[in-house]
Amino acid sequence: MKQKKYIINVENGNKKLTLNAASGKTLMHILAACGIYIDSPCGGKCLCGKCKIKVLKGNAPQISSEEAAFLSSKEISEAVRLACALKITDNLDIQLISMPSEAKIMADYGEIKEELNPYIHKSVLNLKKPDINDQRDHVQRIKDALGKEQIKMDLDIVRELAGIFENNSAVNNADNNVYNSADNNAVNNVDNSTENNTDNNAASSVDDNVTNSIINSITNSITNSVTLTVSHNDDEIIKIEKGDTSHIYYGVAIDIGTTTVVAYLVDLYKGTIVDAVSRLNAQRPYGADVISRINYTVENSQGLNLLNQKIIVQLNDMIKKLAFKNKINIDNILNISIVGNTTMLHLLLGLNPANIAVSPFIPVITEGICLKSQELGLKVNDACRVTIFPSISAYVGADILAGIMSSHMMESSKPSLLIDIGTNGEIALGNKDMIICCSTAAGPAFEGANIKNGMGGVSGAINTITIENGVLKYTTIDYADPIGICGSGIIDAIAALLENGLIDETGRYVDKDFIKSKEAIKLSERFIAEDGEIAFRLADTPNKNAIVLTQKDIREVQLAKAAIAAGINVLVKKMDIKTEDIDKVYLAGGFGSYMNKKNAVKIGLIPKILEDRIKVIGNAAGAGAIMSLLSKECLKNSSLIKNKAKYIELSVSPEFQEEYIECMYFE
Repeated sequence: MKQKKYIINVENGNKKLTLNAASGKTLMHILAACGIYIDSPCGGKCLCGKCKIKVLKGNAPQISSEEAAFLSSKEISEAVRLACALKITDNLDIQLISMPSEAKIMADYGEIKEELNPYIHKSVLNLKKPDINDQRDHVQRIKDALGKEQIKMDLDIVRELAGIFENNSAVNNADNNVYNSADNNAVNNVDNSTENNTDNNAASSVDDNVTNSIINSITNSITNSVTLTVSHNDDEIIKIEKGDTSHIYYGVAIDIGTTTVVAYLVDLYKGTIVDAVSRLNAQRPYGADVISRINYTVENSQGLNLLNQKIIVQLNDMIKKLAFKNKINIDNILNISIVGNTTMLHLLLGLNPANIAVSPFIPVITEGICLKSQELGLKVNDACRVTIFPSISAYVGADILAGIMSSHMMESSKPSLLIDIGTNGEIALGNKDMIICCSTAAGPAFEGANIKNGMGGVSGAINTITIENGVLKYTTIDYADPIGICGSGIIDAIAALLENGLIDETGRYVDKDFIKSKEAIKLSERFIAEDGEIAFRLADTPNKNAIVLTQKDIREVQLAKAAIAAGINVLVKKMDIKTEDIDKVYLAGGFGSYMNKKNAVKIGLIPKILEDRIKVIGNAAGAGAIMSLLSKECLKNSSLIKNKAKYIELSVSPEFQEEYIECMYFE
């Protein structure tokens, strides 16, 4: 039976658009297919209640009990629905009310001081032109000039050589005629100048100029100047150009996170970072975490292909923007370096990630690989090579390996700790002798998932909270009207409530009868009932809806912070050191860069003894990708780090379970 088609008119602020929708599809499916992102950490399974929209006109299906559980009576009366639960059975006019603004994405990175020696590089050759006494073929001339008998060139490059080199007799004769003519004219000019000009200095100047002209003429007549683009250990030529173009070539370093994607344009001749562009990951409508996205590929026959194409299209768009904005020819991008967690790299490569999600958690591949750009579908020069960083395990990916590299923690004999809290929480501890790593299910709470009014770092999200003399103060991203709270604000809120005695060490809100201080009593007036449980009102939206921190929200943060803290403790024990032996703590990623370090210590996320040793290093993964473009030694080191790193599976560790329970408490 032919599916019915319906019209969906969408309002998003001042923007309006019209979509075609097939009967029976969910609204979220329709929006995602059209490239419209709406927050849905659960991946559209009606488990988080974040994807709220308002029906303005049309007959929507009756609300289900599962959907109603996430909506207040007021919202239901105002025709608010969940996009993931609303199936299309009629023409609808809707308004997006959960559509976030552009996220504030961490693109800053630490200092990069690598010696310029790129994996992909250019070199200029001046090759003697063929003549009747030297009939070597073009490929042999290149080999001889390089001093290598074994070099690799694809057939497409060999096909171009006849057009690049002028080697037929007609051309040589023409060159010789030009040379002879230029030489004779030059000599005559010198003679005339010498006879007629009594100024010796002038004669000398003319003589020098003419001599240079003769030398250049002779050089051009007997040589071909070409530029080779070379990869690997100087044994593969990937591009040949006429003349000297050695100063024109670029690379792009890309960090594919579960939530965000950042791309950096790098001038490989100068060794400088030209520009950066960042986006929310286009796969987000299909789940906020890697497990949700893996499940999507398992439950949908075209799921893997869809998620693969989403990221490929996004990368092409970002690369195109970098080239256009900086006025460079996209054909001059000759190397792309990509890092990301293991699942994101599987989706990029079109590899089935299903086994990553189930014990014993086996990826298809973890080693680093080099590909041609067209193999991935990236629309740059066909000569461009794409290097994919190696991963350490299923849940400690290439992004953490790149962070280990860029932090330089392996260059010291003293142990250092690397913590990257994103959608997942990954930790590495080590020095020049050893590296041990683990992954914890900690990130979603800190990125706003599973928090009632939680959200990512977007305009209007509460990002800092302080309480002074019983007065709560907050700031929002871009100083916009508050619409929710992001991870850094959540940590600040809990730390402030702990400090003022409104939360006890178990994480429970303190009963009003036990609150003693005047400041705390004043703050307790902010306690309200929310969905049948106690909550603390942080602020109000412009629509007078309360932004709250519920008892359940606190539990989510406890689970997340306990996982990180317990992971640190387990690694310390495995390395057979004490916490105080740790020399530096590197905080990587957007969340780690924005959170208040003192408050992170206060809630027990990081051991107190390490508070003064914390160093924020921004997008350490992106920095590692940049380093690999600038230095082939760094790219080689990525494999060395992989081989040295040892992964600890916490899910089967009795030590972790014990530490996890202990770390649930607030000190």
